[in-house]
Amino acid sequence: MNGRYYASILPNHHIPAAGDAREIRKGYGAPPSRSYFKLREAFARSRLLMDHSDDFYHQAIAVDLGASPGGWTQFLLEKGCRHVYAVDPGTLKLPKSLQMSGDSELLGKSGNLSRVSHIRGKISRCLGGLKVAMKRDNVATIDILTCDINAHPIQAIQSLLLLHPMLSSKAVIIATLKDFAGGGAEQRPGGGRKRGNGDGDDDGSNKDNVTSAGFETEVRMWLARLRRLAHRIEMFHLLTATTWERTVVMELR
Repeated sequence: MNGRYYASILPNHHIPAAGDAREIRKGYGAPPSRSYFKLREAFARSRLLMDHSDDFYHQAIAVDLGASPGGWTQFLLEKGCRHVYAVDPGTLKLPKSLQMSGDSELLGKSGNLSRVSHIRGKISRCLGGLKVAMKRDNVATIDILTCDINAHPIQAIQSLLLLHPMLSSKAVIIATLKDFAGGGAEQRPGGGRKRGNGDGDDDGSNKDNVTSAGFETEVRMWLARLRRLAHRIEMFHLLTATTWERTVVMELR
């Protein structure tokens, strides 16, 4: 840009290709999606997350909203979480060592493994199923809530607030806010983005710059709404995320 070149240094374990081999060596197999690396980078960069001890994570009950195909769920399991409730209508494609041994009946919608419960559906429609699963497992509260749903930030925040009464004191929330107006809704599966409106040769770059600035303003507005719930809050633009995503890490009051 403007004749200038920019470079950054990234630890080897953040590079997806190296990361895949790293996880295979650990015995878990390659992650089912690249979103796995977003959560891993968030844990590597967030002071809030680093301040928690291994004991906290090993005792934690986690709920992963928008879990399919299972990237964030896998990372939470590798982190040592005692149990992960993966909420998504889609299937989980966990490595063989973590795959479901078979679907058990939970209101006809849930498959279970020793440390994973798959609640099939959107949280707005299957909150009752999640509560039943937690009650069955003698789980009272949620310690870690993650959200990477493919939805407008307002919907993502509404999903988080829906579970707010079920969170433990000092619970941790990790969520992705996606700019659908600026291109998030048009993202391609490969991580690229459609440019322009298809009516000419304009690649939409001017619009992108304006929308990007607007997105930053909106994100800060949403953060202001969340601050009333949070003791600490951090926001990142992760290197492993798209241009149109911001990751928020919060600890409840």
